[in-house]
Amino acid sequence: MIKRNLIIGFIAVALAFSFIVGLGVKTSANNSYATGEDIIQSQEELTGSVNITGSYNSPDGFFIDEVLKANIENCNSTNLLYQWKRNNEDIENATNSTYKLTSSDISNTISVVVSSTDKTGSFSATTSIIKKYNGTNAPTGLTKTNCTTSENNNGTISGVNDTMEYRISTNENWIDCTNETITDLTNGTYYVRYKETEITEASESVEIKIFAYTAITTYKIVIKNGSAADEFNTSDLTEETAGTVVKITARAPQPGYVFYNWTASTTINFEDENSIETKFVMPESDVIITANYKIIKCEIAFNANGGTGEMTTIEVDYGSLYTLPDCTFTAPTGMEFDGWTDNILDENAPKIENTEIEITSKTNIFYAKWKTADIKTVDPGTTDPTNPVDQTEPVDPGTTTTTVN
Repeated sequence: MIKRNLIIGFIAVALAFSFIVGLGVKTSANNSYATGEDIIQSQEELTGSVNITGSYNSPDGFFIDEVLKANIENCNSTNLLYQWKRNNEDIENATNSTYKLTSSDISNTISVVVSSTDKTGSFSATTSIIKKYNGTNAPTGLTKTNCTTSENNNGTISGVNDTMEYRISTNENWIDCTNETITDLTNGTYYVRYKETEITEASESVEIKIFAYTAITTYKIVIKNGSAADEFNTSDLTEETAGTVVKITARAPQPGYVFYNWTASTTINFEDENSIETKFVMPESDVIITANYKIIKCEIAFNANGGTGEMTTIEVDYGSLYTLPDCTFTAPTGMEFDGWTDNILDENAPKIENTEIEITSKTNIFYAKWKTADIKTVDPGTTDPTNPVDQTEPVDPGTTTTTVN
């Protein structure tokens, strides 16, 4: 009986061993079954390392749309398999050595697991958090208006659009811009920036200050002999605020006058007080400004026109009446003074009959006009040359005849 049981036990052990050898043993390395021969000699372990680089080569990390690459070093296999993962979950169809980041990867980590078809095991690498594109520069070209009422609630910022947002410095919440102008703003410091998008961070912001309303005091401007205008427009001004640049223009001078300078009723620094058009900064007071003119001085000179001697050049006011003087030039031989002329080019020009003339030229030259002197005889019975007698009358042989040129 005992012998029979031993034979049966031996047969059972033999059958069990044959079953194990035929089915194989499950291994932990690759979840496969090994034959008895495999158990004795297992597969070689995969060695090496991987690091991930990006196509942007940014020191700030990895960004949307960037192409990641798995770089293999010191690996003992060339038959490699790749699986890219997002937060440790397989990414569908991401089984190449490169992977392009998408919007789904933003704010997640990306890893790659490298395995082999002929080695056991694997190695992996993981990125930092995937980022959006850096925001663009701050908006430019924005303009503002300060508050213009005592309520201080009508300030504006213009030049915005629906890609922007704003906030006041006292509130951390950003408000979407919906029109080209932000209205009904109180006084304060505001920030405007481009909004964050699906793939782009918010931009840098620009600072804009809306000032509170302050009552503005204006002062009167009176311009005598001219006009005033704001530096940037052409309308006449009658009042202006202190500190404003005012442009003034003198009226055209009347005939015979020229512009001289500007004077003011209070201390003012003119940009150029001798210019017909100039500027000044409005003082904190009413001001009367006068454009001053001076009469043109005219020169009167005399020309001997063949005679000799000198006559003094004089200066008179433009438009004044001037009486021509007696001629003090010495006449040419055989000639005598016949009056004044102002036209030396015309020998037949008439002499000036009216000795009182109006001076309307800045330079005036009068030329002595000469004529042949009449030959007169002197009465031999007198020494007075002003009592001549006709030359045809008989002359006493005992007297002398004198001729005057």
